Amino acid sequence: MVAALEARRAGDAKRAAELAASYRSRFPRGPLQEEALTLLLELAQARGDSETANNLATEYLHRYPNGRFRQNAERARREPGP
Repeated sequence: MVAALEARRAGDAKRAAELAASYRSRFPRGPLQEEALTLLLELAQARGDSETANNLATEYLHRYPNGRFRQNAERARREPGP
């Protein structure tokens, strides 16, 4: 996840998404699942992929109903699609 965040800071959104998705699949119960899911959600929003963002937001709210990034997920679900 550190590498994913570094890639995002460096402006490499594609690499950041690949690394976050890899973390999620390699460590399904890992301690940074919430952060990985949130990063993927933010990246989907940044590229204007509202369908993916909505799906990730729905998953986030299901998995972390009282999570730290709940407001971000709720906002993503309210944003209109294409």
